Amino acid sequence: MKKPLVFLIAAFYFAQLSAQNSLTENKVIIVSCKTGDLYVDGTLVGKIEAEDARQQALSPGEHYLQVKTPTEKFNLTAKIDLNTKDIIRIGCDNGSQVAVPTTAVPATPTTVLLFDKQLNLGGALTSEVQQNIVALDEGDNILLTCAVMNKKGSANISIKLYPDGTEIFRNEGFNTIDQQKILIPSKGIYIINVTTGALFGKDIKLAVARIPSAKSDLHFKTTVRKYNDTIFKEILNTSAVVHSTTNAGGNKSTFKINLPAGTSYWTYWIGVGQEGKNSLAKFATQFAGIAKFASMDPLVLFGLKLIPALPVLNGTATVSYRFMDTQNASLFLNSQRANYYNFKFADNVASDFSIINEAPQDLTLSVWNNSTFMGQDVTIKVVAFAVRKKLMMEE
Repeated sequence: MKKPLVFLIAAFYFAQLSAQNSLTENKVIIVSCKTGDLYVDGTLVGKIEAEDARQQALSPGEHYLQVKTPTEKFNLTAKIDLNTKDIIRIGCDNGSQVAVPTTAVPATPTTVLLFDKQLNLGGALTSEVQQNIVALDEGDNILLTCAVMNKKGSANISIKLYPDGTEIFRNEGFNTIDQQKILIPSKGIYIINVTTGALFGKDIKLAVARIPSAKSDLHFKTTVRKYNDTIFKEILNTSAVVHSTTNAGGNKSTFKINLPAGTSYWTYWIGVGQEGKNSLAKFATQFAGIAKFASMDPLVLFGLKLIPALPVLNGTATVSYRFMDTQNASLFLNSQRANYYNFKFADNVASDFSIINEAPQDLTLSVWNNSTFMGQDVTIKVVAFAVRKKLMMEE
């Protein structure tokens, strides 16, 4: 049986077309360092596994290749001719997007995944804020992905520069943010806060990737170190006579202590007599010339835990003290029963000192002299300390 003429013509046409394509296309090997979807010139070719080789027919000229993962995109422009035999590598963290061929040029810098995590946020009843901290370079971009994993619900996200709080991005009431590109205006530490306004908790996926700027190092350190910064302030430095029990003015005195707001802890020194007045200054001379100390005041050094103790005096020990609030201090002066804080007190001391980790806002030092005839000079010093958590970029 003879084949129809139309069939023969069609067979001849397709044979010629196939031969022409074989002459105008080059089969190249593409290797991805990441598992994802491979796109050629914007068209999805299919799945590509990390370190697997894929043969792809490409016509001569420039082609735009992409590998997309759930959190990253790797882009590459490759120039192909009929003699191209090199292996094209994409998505490899070796400082450029490709290891071969020489005519392939990175279209964008490598994308570096900073973190990819699942958060379990408490709802509005807890007001929980999930904080994420990263360091970024000027001109970087980040790709932000944030999605509420529950079927219903929304989240809020903000990105602020530390420490001044300048906000560079905010989105409220969203369900999904998919790889939104955000420009970083200056080198610094950025705090990414995530919350949910839902009454009950929500599971949230959060991923952030960095696209280095053209001037930035691919290996720029994005980690941040936390440390404690302690500041101090002298709030009381006084000397007064506390009279004897037979003095017409009475043997009791009080000293108001105004601890600043935010005080983490405080130290005090009580010294009796002339020795108590001069001992701290004399004690400080042994620290002269030690540059590492922020202050030569022994009470400050003691509060910063740079020295283990202050001088213990052996003078006349007839002075006692208590710490009270204002109301009880008034009762004390009027020889009525008074309550006092129990964090520290002492009877019949020549000197005393301590670090106090409580910081009551209403605080008075009440002092009395048990001597029948001899008044006592009492020196009192108080220094308040505030510990602040700070962040530092790791160079």
